[in-house]
Amino acid sequence: MEFPGIPAEFKDLKVSPNPFDLNSKELTLKNFSKIAILFKVKCTSNKRIKIEGCADILRPGNETTVPIKKQVDNVDGDALYVTYTLVGRQWHDERMSAFKCWERAKKQAVRTNCLTIPIRKSSKTREEKGKNKDEKERDKDRSKDKRKEKTKEKTKDTTKSED
Repeated sequence: MEFPGIPAEFKDLKVSPNPFDLNSKELTLKNFSKIAILFKVKCTSNKRIKIEGCADILRPGNETTVPIKKQVDNVDGDALYVTYTLVGRQWHDERMSAFKCWERAKKQAVRTNCLTIPIRKSSKTREEKGKNKDEKERDKDRSKDKRKEKTKEKTKDTTKSED
């Protein structure tokens, strides 16, 4: 069978990290089943997120990575989508094209499943923001200290001129 059906409780495709952290720079897919998996990775906005090598046939027991790059700083609310279906043995050959396989699957209206992988702000970004907040607080404190010093100096100058 070219496209065997996907069992209702199919959980043999593991995707990590989930949620996706942009510090990771790649999405890892692992096939724990005994059947090859045809997959493609899409996103909510190609203007904000670039996906390289977005489609492939993942053979049984294999793992692959898909490079993910952010195009802009703000990717709040964006997500990655891993659409997949199972494929028969004739597609197990490494020379087979994932794109041709997707064409055939579309023509035959093959059922697919989709995993939604939310994108979270990277932990580094949060840490940097925390540092920036701390630095801003320190700058405010320094500014207040400088103003106090200037006020004291003015008070001393006024006191001296009164003498």
